[in-house]
Amino acid sequence: MARLELHIEGPKGEISFLSFLSVMEEARLALLDLDRILTAKDRGAIEWKVIQLSMKSLGATIESAAEEPEWAPVADEIGRGFVAGLETIRAEDELPPIFSEVGLNHISKLASKLSRNGATGFSAVNLDSGQRSAVTRDTQQQLRRLRRGKYRTIGSVIGRLETIRLHKKHVFAVYDEFGQRAVSSSFTEDQFDQVKRCLGKRVLVSGIVVRNSHGQLVQVESPNIRQMPSEEDLPRTNDFVGAHPDFTGDLTTEEYIRKLRDG
Repeated sequence: MARLELHIEGPKGEISFLSFLSVMEEARLALLDLDRILTAKDRGAIEWKVIQLSMKSLGATIESAAEEPEWAPVADEIGRGFVAGLETIRAEDELPPIFSEVGLNHISKLASKLSRNGATGFSAVNLDSGQRSAVTRDTQQQLRRLRRGKYRTIGSVIGRLETIRLHKKHVFAVYDEFGQRAVSSSFTEDQFDQVKRCLGKRVLVSGIVVRNSHGQLVQVESPNIRQMPSEEDLPRTNDFVGAHPDFTGDLTTEEYIRKLRDG
């Protein structure tokens, strides 16, 4: 079970009802995006319930309710990832792990709603860890800069293809197993069936790799997609033990190594 405090900052009595609702909705959609990435379920598996409202600082305390008991640890990861991700943007000036392009869009939209209708800021607190962070109007410009491609090289990314978005343009997201964050890529209508078959699978996406000024991978252009074995299907060290029992001939392993060493 995860608990978060979400607050909208601003002078008392000046924050419009519309601002309150719209800011909270963008926060909800960002949480949902993390849910979809971590559970691979299109509708998510975690429901958030309001357990307390605050009038001193306009906000709400929300608590996770997992669809199935097995998803409870994921709810904790979502709560931690949400607040930690905002702090990565604010304090480290880097794109956060887990968040996809969609989630970052919602944080950017949340920031755009601040400094209007009485709202001046947004803060989030993970009540379980005590970690806190904030979003300001400047966060929108910060994200725009961090998501801008600066370096382009030929390369690839390996990870699980997690989301497909067809609104306006065709985009899929791969959760990079090395960079630990979602990387987006546009695809053509001709690639739709292949992308759909790879949904939830481990893939290698090669093409023009785009990185930001920090060297973080943000996009793969002109993607070529190849399905890879899942981590469970990859051979383990023990699988190689005894694979060639006659490799050392009549010598023991110790004698064979000594022979190699002594020439």
